[in-house]
This record gives sequence, C-alpha cells and structure tokens, in this order.
Amino acid sequence: MHIDKNLQFISDKILDTRVALLHCYSNSLLKLPNTIVNTIRVDADGYIWFYILRPPQLLSQFDNEFPVTLNYFKKGNSYSLQILGKASLIYDADELIEPLKLMTEEEKRALATNILFKVKIIKVDFFDLDVERNQNLWGRVKSAMLNLLHWGEPDARTFEFS
Repeated sequence: MHIDKNLQFISDKILDTRVALLHCYSNSLLKLPNTIVNTIRVDADGYIWFYILRPPQLLSQFDNEFPVTLNYFKKGNSYSLQILGKASLIYDADELIEPLKLMTEEEKRALATNILFKVKIIKVDFFDLDVERNQNLWGRVKSAMLNLLHWGEPDARTFEFS
C-alpha cells in the first residue's frame, strides 16, 4: 500500500511525540473534557488512534463525530504539531470488530475502562522550533523583538488532508 510522503512524515512525528492534548469542539450539551491522550497508532488512511477514559455519562448521549484539535509537543523536541481533525467514538460492538483484530491483549483489556477514538486528520500545522536555536545572538534578538510585536512566527508548514 502506497503511503503519502506528507502523511508518513506527520505519522513519524506523531509517533515520536506520542502524547497530545485533545480539545473537543462539539456543539452538543455534553462535551468531552480537554484531556491528555497517548497515541496508539497512525494508519495509512490518515487516522490517529488513541484511548480516553470512559466518561460517567452514557456514550449514546455524545455526538458520534465532532471536530477536535490535537496539540503534540514534547520537551526537548525541536518541533510541535497542531492537528485539526474529525473525531469518531468507537464503542459499538460492530465497529470494534476490525480494530480488535489489530489490538494486543493489553489494549483489549483497556477497553473496559476506556473508549477507543479515531481522529481523521484534516489539517496539520507543523512548527519547527529549531530555527531559532540555530541563530546567532543578533538573530535571536531580532526574532525576540519581532515575536514581541507579533510580527514573527516560528518556521511553520501546513499540510492539508481530505
């Protein structure tokens, strides 16, 4: 199966960082709280898979699909990612058949207290934070002044997926 080079690049960065902050932008009355997630995998179709703790409310009361952002940042990494996507709750037995085939026994046991999520990647903003680290003193002062005046930004790339 052919994997897009941009998706492969983003996938490598996500799996290197693993941990992200999930923000839910659902319009329903019941919203999932902002939470920290640990990425399980990124598949060739552009889905990011992870678990969140099962909320006390009935899962059927939540929207099945809603927009989210995932912010990947790890201290010491020279980059950060902000991913916009469409999240899907996977809790129905019929929907779990295919993912269960790919899971380890430990991941299957985690389903007792967690919900499996998948997020379809729509847009990725990749910020290279290492650009400023490689500047000389004058470049750092100039960059600091521009950032203070909101004229400068770190080196950023945007990837669009459909």
